[in-house]
This record gives sequence, C-alpha cells and structure tokens, in this order.
Amino acid sequence: MKLKILAIYLAAAFIYGLLSWGFGNYGYKSLAYNLGRGLMWPINIFENSTELDSTNDTTFITTYQNLQLEHKSQEGIYKFNEAIAKIMFNTYAKNNQNFTLSDYKEIENGSLAGYSSANDMLVSLFTNNRLLVREFREYVDGMSLIDVINAGNDAHNETLKILSTRPTRTQSIESCIDSKIAAHREELGEEALVRHDMLEEWRTECSD
Repeated sequence: MKLKILAIYLAAAFIYGLLSWGFGNYGYKSLAYNLGRGLMWPINIFENSTELDSTNDTTFITTYQNLQLEHKSQEGIYKFNEAIAKIMFNTYAKNNQNFTLSDYKEIENGSLAGYSSANDMLVSLFTNNRLLVREFREYVDGMSLIDVINAGNDAHNETLKILSTRPTRTQSIESCIDSKIAAHREELGEEALVRHDMLEEWRTECSD
C-alpha cells in the first residue's frame, strides 16, 4: 500500500514537473529543475500566478509588483524585467521611424544585459507619451511571468525584422537634409545658395 501511494505521488510529481516546464512560470528553467519542483507539488500547486492587469495605473503597478514578489527566482525576475524592456523597445520602434537598427544594437551592446540597463531611458521616453503607454499595456495585459518572458523574445525578433528594413541613422539624416535643401530651393528658387552654416544647422536638427 505504501509503495502504491509513493508511486502515485511520484507520478503526480512527474506530471506536475512536466506541466510546469511546458506551461508554468518556471518554464525558462531546465526540465530537471521543474521535476525537482514537482516533488513539492502539494505545496507548489497552491502558488499564486499573478497576471498583469492594465485596467488603470494602479492595477498595473500593483500586479507588476506582485508578480515579481511572488516569484522565488532572481533569474526569473531578471528575465521578466528584461522581457518588459524588449517589449517596450518593440512598441517604441513601431512608433518612431527615426529609431534605427544601429540605435537598437548600441543599446543592446552585444549582450542581453543591455536591455535591463536601458530601462531608465525607456521610462523617460514613455513617461510623457500616453499613447505608447497604452499600446504597451494592451500588449502585456493578462500575461503571467512566463508569458511576458516568451513575448519578450518574440518582440525582440520582431524589432530586428522591422529595423532591418529601415534606413540607417546616417541615411535618415542625409535624407532629412536633402528634404530641407529641396524646400529651401522651392521657396527661393533652384539657384538659391546653400551655405555651410545652413547645412550644419540642418544636420543638427535632423540628428535630434
């Protein structure tokens, strides 16, 4: 009888570990790790699984904080914050045609750590732009921690795809200057002189 109970317990632990690995908030961990957590399934099964609620500022902040507090792995929290930054960059890239692949690569800086270090910059970009905030929150609404992590990877790949077809910053600046020259000559005539100081002023404006 004891062996039968033990067998049932281990079978339940195995199934729980597989489900946790495939669909749970620890899916970013290895199968072995999740099978280990499965041994404690009578406790782990009652764990909270907060989802982001974007109804308003208060619900979003509360669920964002609760989602991190209830997770027991610093690695998971880091991956979550990293994914949030990736999604924010994706939203920003879709709405700012001047944001280029080289800009994104500079921020990424050759390592995933670049995303987390760019959070402060992203917050400043989103602070006074409620449309960006709304689009971002609609994107993540209802997501659990593992949903956000997976969505972050998808957002990163989509951002690379979007930016790969976009002109480089140098090309964008030169195109901007050309348009200013064209507007200047349309107003004053085709032979209108374009001075060096005018070009430098336009270059500064186009670089902002």
